[in-house]
Formats: sequence, C-alpha cells, structure tokens
Amino acid sequence: MAEKPTSTLTDLVSAHLHSDYLALLQSWSSERALEEIRRVGDDRKVSYYYTVDERQKLVGVIPARSLLHAAPSKLLADLTIRNLVTVSAEATMEQAARAFTNHKFLAIPALRSDGTIAGVLDLQAFAGENIDHGDKALVEEMFQTIGVRLEALRTGTLMDVFKARFPWLLPTVASGFLCAWLSSRFAGTLENNIILSFFIALVLALGESISIQSLTFSFQELHKPRKERRSYPTLLVREGVVALLLGIPMGLIVGGLSFLLESRLEVSAVIFGAIACSVLGACMIGLVLPWVLKALRVEPRIAAGPLVLALTDVCTILAYFTLATVFLP
Repeated sequence: MAEKPTSTLTDLVSAHLHSDYLALLQSWSSERALEEIRRVGDDRKVSYYYTVDERQKLVGVIPARSLLHAAPSKLLADLTIRNLVTVSAEATMEQAARAFTNHKFLAIPALRSDGTIAGVLDLQAFAGENIDHGDKALVEEMFQTIGVRLEALRTGTLMDVFKARFPWLLPTVASGFLCAWLSSRFAGTLENNIILSFFIALVLALGESISIQSLTFSFQELHKPRKERRSYPTLLVREGVVALLLGIPMGLIVGGLSFLLESRLEVSAVIFGAIACSVLGACMIGLVLPWVLKALRVEPRIAAGPLVLALTDVCTILAYFTLATVFLP
C-alpha cells in the first residue's frame, strides 16, 4: 500500500483519519466482545477497543488487559474508561499534535459533532509511513518529532526565532562575566600557583561535557510516559553514583598530568578535587534543570542548554578557585 504524504499542521484532522478500529457496544458482555474481536480479527494498527452506546456515540475505551481478565458476564459499561482524550474531526492537525505530545497515546479517536466516531488518528498521519508501535524507541522519536514540528510552527519567522533563542544566550554572557570576575577575585592564588591557569579551560570543558550528557539523559527521562519514569530520588542517586564513577578517574588523570608539568602534589590534589566536585555539580545541574524548567512551563529544549552550561561554568570556577585558595599557599 502506498505511503500517505506527511501531514501539515494546518491540515484538517478529517483528511488523515482511518477506519481501522473496533467499536464495541457498551451493553455487551466481555464474552460477547471477545467473540466479536475473534470474528473480525485483531490485526489492526492499534489495539484500542472503543465502546459506544446504541446510537454509536463514543463512550470510552477499554484496555485490552481489562477485557481479557474480566469475568465472561462482566458488562463493557463497567470496564470502560470514560475520561477519554478525543479530537474533533474538524480540528487542525496542530491541535491533534498537541493532544499526542501531551498524552503520548498511539492513537486518538476523532469525533463528529454528534459524538460518533469519524475515524481514528494515529502516528502514521504525522510520519507519512507505517510506525511499528511495538518499537518504543521509534515511537518516542516520533513524539519528539511532533514536538519539534510544533515548536517550529510556534517560532516560524526569523523574528520569532530570534525572540525564542536570544534571551537564553544572555545567561552565557552573564556567566562568562561572572567567571571573569571570580578569576579577578582569586588573582593572588593564580599568581602564586601559575600552573592552575593552564588547566582552567580543561576543567571547564570537562564540566560542560558532563552536564550536556546529564542533560541528554534528563530529556530522555522526561519524554518517557509517566508510568515508566523513575522516581526523583532514584534519578538523583543514580546520577550521583555516575558522577563519582566519572569524576574520580578523570580527576586522577588530569591531576597526574599536572604533576608532570610541576611536581607539586598539593596542586595535583586540588585539581583532582576540583574536577570531582565540578563533575558532581555538572551531573546534578544537567539532571535537575530540565525538570525545573518544565515545572515552570518554560520550553526546556531551547532554554536548558545555555542555562546548564552557564551554571556549570560558574560552579566549576568557584570550586576550582575555592579549593586552591584553601589548600595552596
């Protein structure tokens, strides 16, 4: 079968519906419903079982597991989940896309004005090709693609792009100035231990790289369905362990390299400690900031990167010079 062209977000939902779904009367028993499913076959795109009343108006949806485990005499009306997410058949694909990204369903029924089902909209309408719904990575990538298309629609003109991106670059300027100011406050420490200046760029680069890795992991966790996300304490403990596994060997390596340039064990120890602390801080910043931005209803994809790098730079410089001032003459 020929692939459908990818929809534009200004299309009407009605132009991208399919009728490959199964509607069951809510007055049926679960045994009667299973007989109907076996009769018509169950090779449909998405196995959502919708329930309708005698006038074919949509009532809700039944999870396949509930249907399989229900007593034969159990009525579908008692198994139905009624707070169903739907879209109007006359809505735009942009409105439907927002419903998909907000709820992460594989398919959403589209209704006529009288409440009957006009058809079902699934991810294929946005991809233009068949989607294997069993491939979680592919499905998650599709949800992210829909989100990117929505963001592109919101920031379509050059001025919109400028307004969306420019403000989040200002923290980079601010952090750079703050790092310069902090360096000036520790000028005495640098003058007495000139070797520290040789490793500033390396220490900053390590912190930034680690923070971006944590940021990527955080985004992956945020895009999971809520029931699949790990708890906050679990994520924090996991990232703390990762920080130790990364920070300790990297600190030893860089500290060892500094010892080759200048045989001062105390300087090597300070560089080791600074890297270990900066890696821990970078991991925590990269992990937590996207969740904070999401809670504040700020788009993390644009804001998180510059903010994470800015905060990481400041924390790294502060840890580096503080440890040097405390432990070096």
